[in-house]
Amino acid sequence: MAIASFEIKQVILHQISQKGGESTEAILSHRPTPLSERDKLYVERRMKDALNRRARLVEEEAGVSEVPEIIRKHLSDQHADLVKQSQALARKLQATQPAISSPGILIVADVEVSGCPAIVIAKVEHEEGIRAQEITTDQGQTTFTVEFLRDLLFTSASKVYKVALFSSADVNDTNFRGMVADSQAAGSEIARYFLNTYLGCRLVERPEVVTQRFYEGAQRWINSLKDSEKKTAYLVALLSEMRSNKTTLSVDSFAQDHLLVEDRDAFRSQMQSESVPLRQIDKSIDLVRANLRKVRIDTKGDVLIMAPPDALDDGRITIYDRPEGGTEIRVLDEFKKISGSGKYSP
Repeated sequence: MAIASFEIKQVILHQISQKGGESTEAILSHRPTPLSERDKLYVERRMKDALNRRARLVEEEAGVSEVPEIIRKHLSDQHADLVKQSQALARKLQATQPAISSPGILIVADVEVSGCPAIVIAKVEHEEGIRAQEITTDQGQTTFTVEFLRDLLFTSASKVYKVALFSSADVNDTNFRGMVADSQAAGSEIARYFLNTYLGCRLVERPEVVTQRFYEGAQRWINSLKDSEKKTAYLVALLSEMRSNKTTLSVDSFAQDHLLVEDRDAFRSQMQSESVPLRQIDKSIDLVRANLRKVRIDTKGDVLIMAPPDALDDGRITIYDRPEGGTEIRVLDEFKKISGSGKYSP
């Protein structure tokens, strides 16, 4: 995910006001900020470093924000007006950010990444007292000076910055992916308002992490059921899905293929509460592989049974709820040996 080459073509700055302050509207630039070669190289390096150190992959979450559509149109038009598009992005951020967010600068830049046109959207919050006045040109247009840019952009005086990068190589009518970094949030997290509400995106999680959440969430739901036969059948189905050669998983498909109709809605609801996407996900069992080798059955009376998953499917182990109460677990196999195990505490 590291960025090899990164070149700025033009930059536009807009002042974002704090809600509840003297001004509740963004102060918009009407032309790009000119950059000397020295300033351009400095800004390129700081943006590139921020993305390479902390960026996470993101993808569009349809219907949440108009920002992805603005970015799509901009990257698909060779003659796109960055001033107009950046003003729309600034108005959206002004309307989106919460009242507790500090005022700052929205930086929108046309860049080229590894030979492809791209756009950078960054928010920089600065220390109070640092010069933050826009200027008006002889033609009556608002912009910001280069010195102002150097005072604010990723210097030691900057409190936080959020940077998003979207390249034409990853953005089209059917695909929308990018990179987002947030140095304010802990670890590699990203502020929800910036990622979701403003950019209209969600994190692209590693397949092995989502697969683990699917497996563990499904197991918790299965063990919440009271019917022992259902528990057994559903666990066998889950293990079968995880051990199969399929390269994808889907909550809806699993429910449709393996669960009784009366259980499907409850399963979907549980998986949503476990933060498992209902959409199809890529499967990778790297983090759960060890858990797929054996089935562990624990009883209230402290009886423990370990068995290969196939034993539940081929009838060597059967589990029934008895009408008079309790659960009957039968093991049909050849007796091999019996031995003591575990530490004794008198």
